[in-house]
Amino acid sequence: MPQIQIKLGPDATWVIPIQIDEGLRAALQRQIERNAKSEGDSAWLDGLTSQIASAIYETLDWDLQRPLPTQMDMAAAIARELDIPIPAAAVRFRGTMASYIARYQPRYRHSKASRS
Repeated sequence: MPQIQIKLGPDATWVIPIQIDEGLRAALQRQIERNAKSEGDSAWLDGLTSQIASAIYETLDWDLQRPLPTQMDMAAAIARELDIPIPAAAVRFRGTMASYIARYQPRYRHSKASRS
């Protein structure tokens, strides 16, 4: 069965093999040839790389995924209210963001309640 390989790392030492069927291989070959003829048109490749990146994110363990919008909103509110910066890792990883919120949310609620 044909496969595609995604190579990662500075020296491409980590390889993700993706099994594809013959029909997809043939279609992909035609798409690549078509793109080679359309000078500079990278829309298809941009779309493909975006979809692959999204699929990879979705398969990561929950704590390594991007923070949820609700987490980002809560963290921003905590940061404003308590004047505590949001760590860069919390902006990147859902688990780190959950820890940041869990750590400061009680102080945030107390601060909000005491101003009311």
